[in-house]
Amino acid sequence: MKTEKRRWLEITAVALTGLLKYVFCDWLELRIFYITTACLFWVIYIYKRHQANRLILQHWGFRKKYFRQTFFFLMPFALAIVAGVIWYGISVKAVFLNWHVIPVLAFYPVWGIVQQFLMVALVAENLHSITMVRLSRPQIIVITSLLFSLVHYPSTL
Repeated sequence: MKTEKRRWLEITAVALTGLLKYVFCDWLELRIFYITTACLFWVIYIYKRHQANRLILQHWGFRKKYFRQTFFFLMPFALAIVAGVIWYGISVKAVFLNWHVIPVLAFYPVWGIVQQFLMVALVAENLHSITMVRLSRPQIIVITSLLFSLVHYPSTL
């Protein structure tokens, strides 16, 4: 597939993924189905692209280098946040340890990585590389940020 065409197709697929969030999560209330399906779709897409081009993962930013250092650097912050959430839950007597938390803890880290990949590698990188539209870096940042914020805008339903 031609590079320019693939870039537009990827941006369209990301936008469709965002639109389907409103249908499946906000309207039909099928959050776990949507997140699982979207993750599987994009993981399969990444796998297929990797099969065709072994260097695509590095191009997209998936690297082992510095992962361990980053993980251990961020771990104290993550533990502090978890402790803060637990403290807050106990102080307001919130019931947050139920079965609904298990799928969230299982799927959300992968879903977060998929979201980051979609925004940075597919939207921002493709907007930067498309030759028929010349956008500056600040314009790309604003467009990508707006798209991300639209998807995360609270449901009004």
